[in-house]
Amino acid sequence: MMEWYKGDKPWAERDTVYNIAKIHRWSSYFMLLLGNGVCSGGIATYFSKIGYGLWGTFGVCTSIGFLVLLGLHEFCMRRFNRKNFKLIEGKELVELIESKDLRSYTP
Repeated sequence: MMEWYKGDKPWAERDTVYNIAKIHRWSSYFMLLLGNGVCSGGIATYFSKIGYGLWGTFGVCTSIGFLVLLGLHEFCMRRFNRKNFKLIEGKELVELIESKDLRSYTP
């Protein structure tokens, strides 16, 4: 992967950063759902192999419970971040750093 790295720009393009963040978010959702499917499928298979076929529905119930918790978490976090997130860029950021004497981590 590093062979395509051309170095950082002084200010990264905002669209590129947002597109990469979207890809990261959707791939993490995919991995969560894939892992959930594997685990609930394993639970259902285990119970059916030992002769408790009725208990195989436990795997489906855990999967539904996981999806409900994931949806609830997403709802709460998006609601919280909608009110508490503001992107400050460019001149406004420089003025804020200088006015409040904040540390800057850019060289």
